[in-house]
Amino acid sequence: MGDFPIPDQPISIAAALRWAWAQFRAHPLSMIVPGVMSALGAFVVTAISRTLAVDEPKIHVNDLNREFTFSDVFDPPTLDARTIIIAIILYLLSVNVTLYFQNSTVSGAIRVARGERIGPKAFLVPMHFRNTVRTVTIACVALVLGFVLFVVPAVVVLYLWQFSVLITIGTETGPINSVKASYRITTRRVVASLLTLVVCIGLMVIGYLICFVGLIVAGPLAALVQVHCFRQIMGLPIAEPA
Repeated sequence: MGDFPIPDQPISIAAALRWAWAQFRAHPLSMIVPGVMSALGAFVVTAISRTLAVDEPKIHVNDLNREFTFSDVFDPPTLDARTIIIAIILYLLSVNVTLYFQNSTVSGAIRVARGERIGPKAFLVPMHFRNTVRTVTIACVALVLGFVLFVVPAVVVLYLWQFSVLITIGTETGPINSVKASYRITTRRVVASLLTLVVCIGLMVIGYLICFVGLIVAGPLAALVQVHCFRQIMGLPIAEPA
Protein backbone atom coordinates (compact mmCIF):
# COMPACT_ATOMS: atom_id res chain seq x y z
CA MET A 1 0.00 0.00 0.00
CA GLY A 2 3.00 2.29 0.31
CA ASP A 3 3.09 5.48 2.36
CA PHE A 4 -0.66 6.03 2.72
CA PRO A 5 -2.42 8.69 4.80
CA ILE A 6 -4.34 7.67 7.94
CA PRO A 7 -7.11 10.18 8.76
CA ASP A 8 -7.46 11.19 12.39
CA GLN A 9 -11.23 10.90 12.70
CA PRO A 10 -13.40 9.03 15.21
CA ILE A 11 -15.25 5.87 14.27
CA SER A 12 -18.67 4.65 15.34
CA ILE A 13 -18.90 1.04 16.48
CA ALA A 14 -22.68 1.40 16.80
CA ALA A 15 -22.89 2.48 13.16
CA ALA A 16 -20.74 -0.49 12.13
CA LEU A 17 -22.99 -2.91 14.02
CA ARG A 18 -26.18 -1.39 12.57
CA TRP A 19 -24.74 -1.46 9.07
CA ALA A 20 -23.52 -5.05 9.41
CA TRP A 21 -26.89 -6.26 10.69
CA ALA A 22 -28.78 -4.40 7.95
CA GLN A 23 -26.55 -5.91 5.28
CA PHE A 24 -26.92 -9.37 6.77
CA ARG A 25 -30.70 -9.05 6.79
CA ALA A 26 -30.59 -7.95 3.15
CA HIS A 27 -28.46 -10.93 2.02
CA PRO A 28 -28.81 -13.69 4.65
CA LEU A 29 -28.54 -16.72 2.37
CA SER A 30 -25.48 -15.45 0.50
CA MET A 31 -23.69 -14.72 3.77
CA ILE A 32 -24.32 -18.01 5.58
CA VAL A 33 -23.30 -20.21 2.64
CA PRO A 34 -19.52 -20.09 3.41
CA GLY A 35 -20.13 -21.10 7.03
CA VAL A 36 -22.39 -23.98 6.03
CA MET A 37 -19.95 -25.21 3.37
CA SER A 38 -17.02 -24.94 5.78
CA ALA A 39 -18.92 -26.91 8.42
CA LEU A 40 -19.81 -29.62 5.90
CA GLY A 41 -16.18 -29.85 4.82
CA ALA A 42 -15.03 -30.16 8.44
CA PHE A 43 -17.66 -32.86 9.04
CA VAL A 44 -16.48 -34.89 6.05
CA VAL A 45 -12.81 -34.62 7.05
CA THR A 46 -13.64 -35.59 10.65
CA ALA A 47 -15.72 -38.56 9.51
CA ILE A 48 -12.91 -39.80 7.28
CA SER A 49 -10.37 -39.38 10.09
CA ARG A 50 -12.48 -41.33 12.56
CA THR A 51 -13.14 -44.07 10.04
CA LEU A 52 -9.43 -44.52 9.44
CA ALA A 53 -8.65 -44.41 13.16
CA VAL A 54 -11.11 -47.12 14.28
CA ASP A 55 -9.77 -50.66 14.46
CA GLU A 56 -11.72 -53.87 14.62
CA PRO A 57 -12.60 -55.14 18.12
CA LYS A 58 -10.63 -57.98 19.60
CA ILE A 59 -12.19 -61.44 19.22
CA HIS A 60 -11.67 -64.01 21.99
CA VAL A 61 -12.37 -67.71 21.43
CA ASN A 62 -13.47 -69.93 24.31
CA ASP A 63 -12.08 -73.37 23.42
CA LEU A 64 -14.26 -75.23 25.95
CA ASN A 65 -17.61 -73.87 24.87
CA ARG A 66 -16.63 -72.99 21.33
CA GLU A 67 -18.01 -69.51 21.87
CA PHE A 68 -16.86 -66.26 20.36
CA THR A 69 -16.86 -63.17 22.50
CA PHE A 70 -16.19 -59.62 21.37
CA SER A 71 -14.22 -57.39 23.66
CA ASP A 72 -15.06 -53.72 24.07
CA VAL A 73 -11.34 -53.01 24.07
CA PHE A 74 -9.93 -51.78 20.77
CA ASP A 75 -6.34 -51.86 19.71
CA PRO A 76 -4.84 -48.39 19.47
CA PRO A 77 -4.41 -47.04 15.92
CA THR A 78 -1.06 -47.88 14.39
CA LEU A 79 1.07 -44.93 13.30
CA ASP A 80 2.48 -46.43 10.14
CA ALA A 81 3.60 -44.41 7.12
CA ARG A 82 0.21 -44.72 5.42
CA THR A 83 -1.67 -43.36 8.44
CA ILE A 84 0.74 -40.44 8.85
CA ILE A 85 0.53 -39.48 5.16
CA ILE A 86 -3.27 -39.62 5.19
CA ALA A 87 -3.38 -37.55 8.39
CA ILE A 88 -1.13 -34.88 6.85
CA ILE A 89 -3.23 -34.76 3.67
CA LEU A 90 -6.46 -34.45 5.65
CA TYR A 91 -4.97 -31.73 7.85
CA LEU A 92 -3.76 -29.67 4.88
CA LEU A 93 -7.10 -30.17 3.14
CA SER A 94 -8.97 -29.01 6.23
CA VAL A 95 -6.77 -25.92 6.62
CA ASN A 96 -7.15 -24.92 2.97
CA VAL A 97 -10.92 -25.43 3.01
CA THR A 98 -11.19 -23.28 6.14
CA LEU A 99 -8.98 -20.55 4.67
CA TYR A 100 -10.91 -20.61 1.39
CA PHE A 101 -14.26 -19.99 3.02
CA GLN A 102 -12.88 -17.44 5.51
CA ASN A 103 -11.35 -15.56 2.59
CA SER A 104 -14.66 -15.81 0.74
CA THR A 105 -16.52 -14.33 3.71
CA VAL A 106 -14.17 -11.35 4.02
CA SER A 107 -14.16 -10.91 0.23
CA GLY A 108 -17.95 -10.79 0.28
CA ALA A 109 -17.93 -8.20 3.07
CA ILE A 110 -15.55 -6.03 1.04
CA ARG A 111 -17.82 -6.31 -2.01
CA VAL A 112 -20.79 -5.25 0.13
CA ALA A 113 -18.90 -2.21 1.45
CA ARG A 114 -17.90 -1.21 -2.07
CA GLY A 115 -21.52 -1.28 -3.18
CA GLU A 116 -21.09 -4.14 -5.64
CA ARG A 117 -24.05 -6.26 -6.65
CA ILE A 118 -24.44 -9.14 -4.17
CA GLY A 119 -25.42 -12.42 -5.77
CA PRO A 120 -25.02 -16.10 -4.82
CA LYS A 121 -21.29 -16.08 -5.66
CA ALA A 122 -20.41 -12.88 -3.78
CA PHE A 123 -19.49 -14.80 -0.61
CA LEU A 124 -18.13 -17.88 -2.39
CA VAL A 125 -15.43 -16.43 -4.65
CA PRO A 126 -12.26 -15.42 -2.76
CA MET A 127 -10.00 -12.55 -3.74
CA HIS A 128 -6.19 -12.87 -3.76
CA PHE A 129 -6.31 -16.30 -2.13
CA ARG A 130 -2.63 -17.14 -2.63
CA ASN A 131 -1.44 -13.99 -0.86
CA THR A 132 -4.01 -14.64 1.88
CA VAL A 133 -2.49 -18.05 2.59
CA ARG A 134 0.96 -16.48 2.84
CA THR A 135 -0.24 -13.73 5.16
CA VAL A 136 -2.08 -16.18 7.41
CA THR A 137 1.00 -18.41 7.52
CA ILE A 138 3.18 -15.51 8.68
CA ALA A 139 0.57 -14.48 11.26
CA CYS A 140 0.18 -18.03 12.58
CA VAL A 141 3.93 -18.46 13.00
CA ALA A 142 4.09 -15.18 14.92
CA LEU A 143 1.11 -16.16 17.09
CA VAL A 144 2.61 -19.56 17.92
CA LEU A 145 5.90 -17.95 18.88
CA GLY A 146 3.95 -15.45 20.95
CA PHE A 147 2.14 -18.18 22.86
CA VAL A 148 5.45 -19.93 23.48
CA LEU A 149 6.67 -16.66 25.01
CA PHE A 150 3.91 -16.61 27.66
CA VAL A 151 0.82 -15.53 25.67
CA VAL A 152 1.17 -11.74 26.01
CA PRO A 153 3.26 -11.35 22.82
CA ALA A 154 0.59 -13.34 20.94
CA VAL A 155 -2.10 -10.90 22.07
CA VAL A 156 0.09 -8.01 20.92
CA VAL A 157 0.58 -9.65 17.51
CA LEU A 158 -3.15 -10.32 17.22
CA TYR A 159 -3.83 -6.64 17.83
CA LEU A 160 -1.09 -5.20 15.61
CA TRP A 161 -1.78 -7.50 12.65
CA GLN A 162 -5.58 -7.63 12.86
CA PHE A 163 -6.04 -5.82 9.52
CA SER A 164 -3.28 -7.64 7.62
CA VAL A 165 -5.51 -10.33 6.08
CA LEU A 166 -8.20 -7.76 5.26
CA ILE A 167 -5.63 -5.57 3.49
CA THR A 168 -4.28 -8.58 1.59
CA ILE A 169 -7.74 -9.59 0.40
CA GLY A 170 -8.95 -6.10 -0.44
CA THR A 171 -5.85 -5.00 -2.35
CA GLU A 172 -3.03 -6.53 -4.36
CA THR A 173 -0.64 -5.94 -1.48
CA GLY A 174 1.72 -8.80 -0.61
CA PRO A 175 1.84 -10.40 2.84
CA ILE A 176 4.84 -8.48 4.20
CA ASN A 177 3.50 -5.10 3.12
CA SER A 178 0.05 -6.02 4.46
CA VAL A 179 1.55 -6.78 7.86
CA LYS A 180 3.47 -3.48 7.80
CA ALA A 181 0.33 -1.57 6.81
CA SER A 182 -1.71 -3.15 9.60
CA TYR A 183 1.04 -2.33 12.09
CA ARG A 184 1.09 1.29 10.95
CA ILE A 185 -2.70 1.63 11.23
CA THR A 186 -3.01 -0.02 14.64
CA THR A 187 -0.17 2.02 16.14
CA ARG A 188 -1.61 5.28 14.78
CA ARG A 189 -5.27 4.60 15.60
CA VAL A 190 -5.01 2.66 18.86
CA VAL A 191 -8.49 3.24 20.32
CA ALA A 192 -10.34 2.62 17.05
CA SER A 193 -8.31 -0.50 16.31
CA LEU A 194 -8.74 -1.86 19.83
CA LEU A 195 -12.52 -1.32 19.73
CA THR A 196 -12.70 -3.06 16.36
CA LEU A 197 -10.79 -6.09 17.63
CA VAL A 198 -12.81 -6.38 20.85
CA VAL A 199 -16.16 -6.15 19.06
CA CYS A 200 -15.20 -8.71 16.39
CA ILE A 201 -13.90 -11.16 18.99
CA GLY A 202 -17.02 -10.55 21.07
CA LEU A 203 -19.28 -11.42 18.13
CA MET A 204 -17.38 -14.67 17.53
CA VAL A 205 -17.53 -15.60 21.23
CA ILE A 206 -21.29 -15.01 21.29
CA GLY A 207 -21.65 -17.11 18.15
CA TYR A 208 -19.59 -19.88 19.74
CA LEU A 209 -21.75 -19.85 22.87
CA ILE A 210 -24.86 -20.25 20.72
CA CYS A 211 -23.16 -23.29 19.18
CA PHE A 212 -22.91 -24.02 15.49
CA VAL A 213 -25.80 -21.89 14.22
CA GLY A 214 -24.44 -18.87 16.05
CA LEU A 215 -21.05 -19.11 14.36
CA ILE A 216 -22.66 -19.24 10.91
CA VAL A 217 -24.22 -15.84 11.62
CA ALA A 218 -21.39 -14.39 13.74
CA GLY A 219 -18.72 -15.07 11.09
CA PRO A 220 -20.11 -12.80 8.36
CA LEU A 221 -21.26 -10.22 10.93
CA ALA A 222 -17.74 -9.96 12.37
CA ALA A 223 -16.30 -9.65 8.84
CA LEU A 224 -18.78 -6.89 7.99
CA VAL A 225 -18.03 -5.01 11.21
CA GLN A 226 -14.27 -5.24 10.65
CA VAL A 227 -14.58 -4.03 7.06
CA HIS A 228 -16.84 -1.14 8.08
CA CYS A 229 -14.52 -0.06 10.92
CA PHE A 230 -11.45 -0.35 8.70
CA ARG A 231 -13.03 1.81 6.03
CA GLN A 232 -14.05 4.35 8.67
CA ILE A 233 -10.47 4.48 9.95
CA MET A 234 -9.09 4.91 6.43
CA GLY A 235 -11.77 7.38 5.34
CA LEU A 236 -12.97 5.10 2.53
CA PRO A 237 -16.55 5.21 1.17
CA ILE A 238 -19.06 2.70 2.56
CA ALA A 239 -22.13 1.64 0.60
CA GLU A 240 -25.50 2.15 2.23
CA PRO A 241 -27.48 -0.97 3.24
CA ALA A 242 -29.61 -2.45 0.48
